[in-house]
Formats: sequence, structure tokens, C-alpha cells
Amino acid sequence: MPQRPCSANASSSARTAETRFEEITNYFVGRRTSGFVEGLNNKIKVIKRRCYGMTSLKHLYQRVYLDLDGYARFGTARG
Repeated sequence: MPQRPCSANASSSARTAETRFEEITNYFVGRRTSGFVEGLNNKIKVIKRRCYGMTSLKHLYQRVYLDLDGYARFGTARG
């Protein structure tokens, strides 16, 4: 894949800054990010991959609950 010239990259960055100006400035005003939600989504995706073939949605929800909060409440399993 050929590289784009610097001017094309700069104009692409400028367009992104213009279209996302409000979101960018909101970070600096409130210092909030979507990191927590992105991390939660990633954990759920990993759980879904580990539970491939699970036929019950109830069991999937139980697995998500256990992985996210259950070990803090019930302690870790020792075997």
C-alpha cells in the first residue's frame, strides 16, 4: 500500500478535528473518557469467545456476572 503524502495526512487530521471538535473539547473540559465502557465491552467479548458453543443465554449472563463481580463477592476458586 503506497503511503499518502504528508499534506493528505494533515488534511485528513484537520477534517477529523473539525468533525469531532465537540467530543475533543469535552475531554479537556470534563476529563472523561469512554475507557471504562470500552474495557467492559472488551471483557464481555473475551467471555463470549471463551463460552463459544454455550447454548443457554442464562449461562452466558451468569458467566459475565461471575467474571465481572462474582469473584470479589465469593472469593477465588481454589482447586
